[in-house]
Amino acid sequence: MKRLLLLLPFLSLATGSHAQSIANPDFENWQIIPYQDPLGSYWITSNYLDLPDYRTVTATKVAGNASPNAIHLETHKVNSDYAFGFITNTLDDVESGEGGQPYHTLPTTINGYYRYDLPNNDTAILMVILKNNGNIISNNLFKIKGTGSQSTFTSFSFTLAPMTMVPDSVIIVAASSNVFNSNMSLMEDGSWLELDDLQFQGTGTMDPIPNGDFETWNAYSFETPDNWSRGDGFSWGIEPTIKRSADKYTGNYALQLLTAIDHANDDIVETGVVTQNIKLNQNGTDSIIGYFKYSTPGADTGLLNAVFVDNQGNQLPYVYGYIFPPVTSYQKFSIVLDPADFPPGADSIQLQFYSSSGIAPRSGAPLDPVVGSSLLIDGLSIVHGSTGIKKIAKENSAYTVYPNPATNVLNIKCTSLQGADATVTICDAKGSIVYRKLSKMQPGAAVQIQVGNLTPGMYFYTITDANGIVNDKFYKQ
Repeated sequence: MKRLLLLLPFLSLATGSHAQSIANPDFENWQIIPYQDPLGSYWITSNYLDLPDYRTVTATKVAGNASPNAIHLETHKVNSDYAFGFITNTLDDVESGEGGQPYHTLPTTINGYYRYDLPNNDTAILMVILKNNGNIISNNLFKIKGTGSQSTFTSFSFTLAPMTMVPDSVIIVAASSNVFNSNMSLMEDGSWLELDDLQFQGTGTMDPIPNGDFETWNAYSFETPDNWSRGDGFSWGIEPTIKRSADKYTGNYALQLLTAIDHANDDIVETGVVTQNIKLNQNGTDSIIGYFKYSTPGADTGLLNAVFVDNQGNQLPYVYGYIFPPVTSYQKFSIVLDPADFPPGADSIQLQFYSSSGIAPRSGAPLDPVVGSSLLIDGLSIVHGSTGIKKIAKENSAYTVYPNPATNVLNIKCTSLQGADATVTICDAKGSIVYRKLSKMQPGAAVQIQVGNLTPGMYFYTITDANGIVNDKFYKQ
């Protein structure tokens, strides 16, 4: 299944507001955390969750029992929460027996080497579930109870629940704390478990566990620009979607956002996203300007959404937008912030940059994200006054929207002599999209949108065409 993670509206991931300025506007300052994960597509570690959530590495490479490498899983207390180290061969719901990897021999034990330090009441776990045709035929949860420190590697052999048929898949999970115990108070900061040379044993030759000896690893880095929030989800097993790039417009670095596919997570297409909140100037017109470069191996565009936020941090369903088309060198862009256009309660504006927009650059037609698309952003600033309007003032737009309030039909009339291809999007007061369609706007003609089934209240519309974006609101009665 191929899905686009375009997080709009983008909830609860903004940094604090700044007084009419953009923090780290030229992307010179970064937090970079190096880490390693086992090579290949079999193993998934806790790093893909704990790095974006807690900025901590909980799965690392260590010296093995009789070989160079093993895996180290460790629990870290972060504020009042716990980040526990784990390794798994599936991202599905393991407690329900979902997911897993192919396996076609009949084992009786799982063997390997471990060492650990599990203070107090903490417990590490090793889970093995074998299935046939989607049905669980052997369900095993082995608890490694801490009684102090096991400082040297020791062999183990855990007996599996007997099976009457050969499995076709297996789920393997190990963790430095008992993640299936809802009582987090039993977790201990610093608990750790190390594993090496995992293998199944039984009658005859067993299928090996790929990289079960944890000998092969890849080096990565988790990169986040200071003062910006990530919104890419940071999926395992893909090219990072947020990177520091030396292909800059000014200074030493630029922000690079990439669109990539996560084969381990239902083939979700991840689009790189960063956000920051900026305090609005209520007393005059300002412009946000910057420089971009965009490339794609297919038909794709980048996106800047500028979303209004109230003083409680809640998003308001009213946005400015800017579509980044492919260009081979840095180009200037700007959006105008005019207090006359601010919705009631607007206190800040949240900048959201996306490596894929889902919108064609001229027609506004919906697009699928393209893996490999790249958006470079650099040299952001706020200047007083209008420097180029991408958000078109309603009175200057080529569209008339009526009636307002509307009962059954909302008409959008094209007043341009040339007509246009335009995408109309309607959101409710919570920001949920209730209508979106690409239409051929004929000169002097109106497109009719049926709104009779909408709940009475306030709605916001966006009209996107080759000339820009028109935003406004209407009422359904």
